[in-house]
Amino acid sequence: MQLDSNGKRGIAFDFPAKDSAAPRLLLAARNRADASIEAEILTQALRYRDLWNQGLRLFLQNDSTELADNPVFENVGLAICIDAGVSRGAALLYRTSNGNDSIMKLYKGSWYNRTHTLFNAFNGAGPTDRNFNSIATAVPAMLFTDEGTLGASKGEMICDVAELGALKTIQHYGSQIDPMVKKYLMGKEYGSVKALESGSDCTAFTNTVSTLVVFSKGQMNLCNSIILLLFCLAFCMAIIRGRLKPANAIRETGIILLATVLASLAGYCIFKFGWIDAAGPKASLAMKAIFYAIIAICVIVYSIMRGKAARKASSRSLRTNAKSSGAAAYSYSVLYGDMILCVALASVAFFTIKDDIFLTEPLICAVAGIILWRVTKLRLFLITSVAGILLYIIPLLTAYSAVVNNVAAAAVVPVAVCCAFLLITLTDLYVRRDKAV
Repeated sequence: MQLDSNGKRGIAFDFPAKDSAAPRLLLAARNRADASIEAEILTQALRYRDLWNQGLRLFLQNDSTELADNPVFENVGLAICIDAGVSRGAALLYRTSNGNDSIMKLYKGSWYNRTHTLFNAFNGAGPTDRNFNSIATAVPAMLFTDEGTLGASKGEMICDVAELGALKTIQHYGSQIDPMVKKYLMGKEYGSVKALESGSDCTAFTNTVSTLVVFSKGQMNLCNSIILLLFCLAFCMAIIRGRLKPANAIRETGIILLATVLASLAGYCIFKFGWIDAAGPKASLAMKAIFYAIIAICVIVYSIMRGKAARKASSRSLRTNAKSSGAAAYSYSVLYGDMILCVALASVAFFTIKDDIFLTEPLICAVAGIILWRVTKLRLFLITSVAGILLYIIPLLTAYSAVVNNVAAAAVVPVAVCCAFLLITLTDLYVRRDKAV
């Protein structure tokens, strides 16, 4: 069906189920690459059309289409939007509409999931946000894109879908979207147009092995309470056993906070003032370079300050293990100072953007590892904590390296700084074999 007399708003192709009044799944395309992906999805779906309980609608929209009050949304229960302008790198679920826990349940059955609900906090920073926002206010919606499109330079041409890199990306789109389409079209539970409108907000992310983890709002509240309790327990244990002075931990919190602010300002200014073009071909590499630089600087500064603390302790005592005790005390101060900062930043994030998993997940890995180490005397739990943090933070920072703008740089840098110090101190405590620890 043509949506107006001259086709400016776009053209929709309707494929009803046996019950023509059944809700539709809307596939929205904007360019040649998008249309090729959605045409393939449609082709796969038509092979089992006799099993459909819901219908499907393919919408080829004009780039300048104003989507508010568009008749294409009539009787639509879910919209899947794709922006694959460049089609390079991994595909990911970039944005969802509000009340996304029901959407995430649908997405969880897909293959090679790639998403993080923190992306929703960057509303307006990504591709086709204006068009997607108008869709998401009309119907439950999902926006898929890829790392190449997120980091595309101005004027970069639409990809040639025959390119090898593009084909791999397009296959990744299909791996994530095809199972959802099949489940929606065949599922009797989606027979109402409002089946996905009754959901509530949730927190979701994908780890390194492409496993989708979903927390409801209630589960996140419980998780935050447990993390706070465990942190207080670990903090008190360290003080009671004489391994930590609260004043030293608070001092390190201030120092790390200052370093975080300076790093965030640097990341913001790099793109805000055009030192590196946020829409240029080197922007994504610049974001990755910022993360690597943060890790390198944290390691260097930590090593220097730990050595200084060890020498200072040795000069003030005649004990043979004074040097090791000084180094261990500094490690504890930095570790707990960093965790205090993580708790503070997570609290701010929880009450502002309603999502704090990007800090609480590394924090709970660190706290759990420390408590289990102290209870069982097994250092293995420390390196297990390091592995848990890496499994979470690597895909997050990799994905965010493609979301290149001054806001993203300023927001993600604190996560990189906090996680860097957690990884450094936990690894240091693991490799230290002396009894002073």
